[in-house]
Amino acid sequence: MVEKYIQAGSKISNGIKMGIVIVMFVCVCAACTPLVVFAGNVSRKNNIQSKGKIEYEQGLVVLDSADLHYLADEVDALEVTYKATAIDALNTIGTYFRNDGNLTYDLSGNEVDTEEEKANLSFGSIKNGILLSQSVDSLVSTQALNKEGNGLFYLNEDAFNNKNLLQITTEDTGYPLQYQAVTADNLTAGTAAWVNGNLIRGNGKDNASSYAQGFVDGQANITDNLNITYTYHYHEGDSTNGGGCYELVPSSRVCGSIYLKREYYRGSTCHAMCNSYYVKEFACRGCGAVTGWQCAGGGNSCGNMGGQIGGNHVIATTSWQPTCGYTQGQILTATIVY
Repeated sequence: MVEKYIQAGSKISNGIKMGIVIVMFVCVCAACTPLVVFAGNVSRKNNIQSKGKIEYEQGLVVLDSADLHYLADEVDALEVTYKATAIDALNTIGTYFRNDGNLTYDLSGNEVDTEEEKANLSFGSIKNGILLSQSVDSLVSTQALNKEGNGLFYLNEDAFNNKNLLQITTEDTGYPLQYQAVTADNLTAGTAAWVNGNLIRGNGKDNASSYAQGFVDGQANITDNLNITYTYHYHEGDSTNGGGCYELVPSSRVCGSIYLKREYYRGSTCHAMCNSYYVKEFACRGCGAVTGWQCAGGGNSCGNMGGQIGGNHVIATTSWQPTCGYTQGQILTATIVY
């Protein structure tokens, strides 16, 4: 009889232990639920199937589904906080969301504003907003305007094909000037901008070219009935295949760090001034090339070495760069025809 009670108690104890393990597993899963599972105002605790609580032996063991609800509420709060913080940060750099999840860079009064609206945005929309927050891709099909708000056009087909920003007009030539990302050559010296994840530092070459053209135009306007024709420089070749204005320019890059590859028995003394037969060999982690060696062998070592045994292995390389001395679209000559 006693043995039966003991067996029954053991079964109950094992059942309680298994119940505790199951509940602990459910709690961990609830806490680790990815934030993308539920969006907006959908509460995670509404999806928990466990209900009520189990008490055993006068409350010494309590399994309560309220614990799962607490964890679910904490995860919901974390998701709402993350979304609101990310959206507020994007707003400070001029990127806004509409309620349909689309992006806008101009305040129109239809932007996501309340905490509920922010919570309803999907993580996919927020991720897309972060990626596009500093991009100008949304403007590539938008016609550029001057300071008076007039649309700008390329002066002719040649200027359009070469994207020559020095040949523009407000007259409709059929070649509208559309916004494009800045480059170092068309950004004022002393200024910088982030474009598609790259930091662009202006060198002011466009201002120099504009000044030169403005000077020529101003001189030409002094005399009536003048016709000015220009010749411009456009790079020949490209940065991929070279040719024309492009030449291979020497440069260097870090191939990898240098490490001790092995220590081996040389078979003869490593240096005339010592009697050590052991040498440490060093190599590059990037390409595997042996970069140097050093005498080894304790008291018999002279410490003599050759090559490079530490730091980074730097190798020479080349890249195609324009070396003609001109900028794209630079005025070469101006001819005044009477």
